[in-house]
Amino acid sequence: MIFDSNKISLITLFKKIGCEPFDCGVIKDNYKITKVKIEKMSKKFDILVTSGGISSSDTDVIKKVIKEVGKIKFSKISLKPGRPFTFALVNNKPFLGLPGNPVAVIVVFLYFLVDFVNKIYGIKNSQLKYFKVRSNFNFKKKRNRRELLRGYLLKRNDILFVERYHTEGSGILSSIANSDGLVELKDSEQIIKKGSLLNFYSFESLLK
Repeated sequence: MIFDSNKISLITLFKKIGCEPFDCGVIKDNYKITKVKIEKMSKKFDILVTSGGISSSDTDVIKKVIKEVGKIKFSKISLKPGRPFTFALVNNKPFLGLPGNPVAVIVVFLYFLVDFVNKIYGIKNSQLKYFKVRSNFNFKKKRNRRELLRGYLLKRNDILFVERYHTEGSGILSSIANSDGLVELKDSEQIIKKGSLLNFYSFESLLK
């Protein structure tokens, strides 16, 4: 049995930011069916959002359909988690193809989609809000790739620290539930040491 947690997450998140999401159901990995569905939905709704089916494997047909019926602006981003993120226009409507991994879906939504949706609907001053916090961990990452770690806040001697969640798998939803927000590691950073100042995006502020 496959449980579609992404649908529940996305519907909840869209409602949280004041949108009216409509569940279009699950699309089979069939080119013709997918094409008909996407073309139909693009004429009915303001924004199209899918999760999964956007990589380059033979069974992932959504990207192939979008190439035919729309115009892809980009199909990968240098971000972990969330690399296979596609943005396109279909019938002049924004199409957002999110990854299939549950954590990556939530991270990409919070980091990109909230601000994007706000700008589409003319909400001013919708930039992502973050504050500086000191790292309570050491970490090594790839250069030229941005990473968003899940983290929780600690206070010692009236100084705020962030500790990264011990499990970073992109399919582990408990890492979201047990964290306070996202720790941003910039593209240029490679070695993070305890005490380093980092940008922290609280889940509460991201959804305001």
